[in-house]
Amino acid sequence: LPLSVPEGFKIEIFAKDLGDARVLAFDPGGALLVSQPDAGKITAVMNKDSDTEAEEYITVADNLNGPHGITFRCIDTDQCLLYVAEKNKINSSLIALGKDLGLDVPITSTSSDEDNKSDLI
Repeated sequence: LPLSVPEGFKIEIFAKDLGDARVLAFDPGGALLVSQPDAGKITAVMNKDSDTEAEEYITVADNLNGPHGITFRCIDTDQCLLYVAEKNKINSSLIALGKDLGLDVPITSTSSDEDNKSDLI
């Protein structure tokens, strides 16, 4: 797919092999989260050396039902709620912000739909 940009600008691939990436959101710690509806997951794309290419991919949430929307609400400087919109519900998980990754794994889920429970890692 040819793309054209104005003179003085350039396009580079930052992250690869994410399939059907839909929504991008930076968490408060700086990690780029990507929703992947067909894969049913949310992936953190990490760029530790601040160059133009991501080096690490961490699955943050898995077994979701077509996740698309992502947003945050911070409780304090160390903890935020991660909200993920799925086809049939909205999950919220408490996450602890880490210094190295920007995001630690969700530590709790407020989803009460046991029959459609997602695995928030």
